[in-house]
Amino acid sequence: MNIQKINLFTPNSKIQLKEHNNQTAPKIETSNLPMIAYKDYNISFGERLFRTPANFFEQNFNRNNMPLTMKQYLFADYEDRQNMPPNQMLKLVFDDINLAKDMDDVKYLYPNEPLFESLSNEPKVKARTGIIAEIEMMKEDGKTLFKNGQDNLGFYILKKIYLEGKSLKEINNDFKKDVSVYYNGLSPIQYETLAAYGIKFPKNAFWKSFTATREDFPYEYKPRKPIEERPTGFHTNHAPVTAPKKPEKKFKSLPMQWLKVTAAQNKPKGV
Repeated sequence: MNIQKINLFTPNSKIQLKEHNNQTAPKIETSNLPMIAYKDYNISFGERLFRTPANFFEQNFNRNNMPLTMKQYLFADYEDRQNMPPNQMLKLVFDDINLAKDMDDVKYLYPNEPLFESLSNEPKVKARTGIIAEIEMMKEDGKTLFKNGQDNLGFYILKKIYLEGKSLKEINNDFKKDVSVYYNGLSPIQYETLAAYGIKFPKNAFWKSFTATREDFPYEYKPRKPIEERPTGFHTNHAPVTAPKKPEKKFKSLPMQWLKVTAAQNKPKGV
């Protein structure tokens, strides 16, 4: 009995398989596909190339979603302040955070800012996992969280957002550099961490546009009107500070004082 070798793939079968694949494969017409272009939150590359701060502020999604404090400053003198880089304006209107010692001070300084109304120095929830729980477990007397001697994680995050315009990823990168050696190996800061301290980013529509264009205007603009200063009576314990009274002048003028002193010195003894 002769047994013949069976070839599963003969030359003819390979040709038939190739023809079958060509018939069943869907044809994609590339002419109907949308072209992928550089986008910056609804702003094309060409528009971004020649953008100005005024272009940024005229966008409704920026105007309507920026922090209230920033919006009030902008529209108080829109004709002039629309020329200020957004990053500069954010730092300018929230610069008084530098006067604060904690979250309570920030709420006192900005009583009308909705983004600050829920700020808390202590986490509002007891965390069982994550960075807040880890800090609590690793805490020891004399060993601060940050290299500069500070311990308030929430206040650190708030300043990174509103004084430096940093994203969460950038905050975590900075945190690795700023944390003390006693707390190495902590979990990253999450959005849940911010929520525990009552911290809110500005609205997403504005924040995406802001961070994407943050480096587009590498200069500072000098507004024609300076920002309104805070009352000089602000103090971190919220108690009004009164200026010391000026001492009353004993003599009307220096020459008169000199004459009286001279006369007393030259007065004969016994007179």
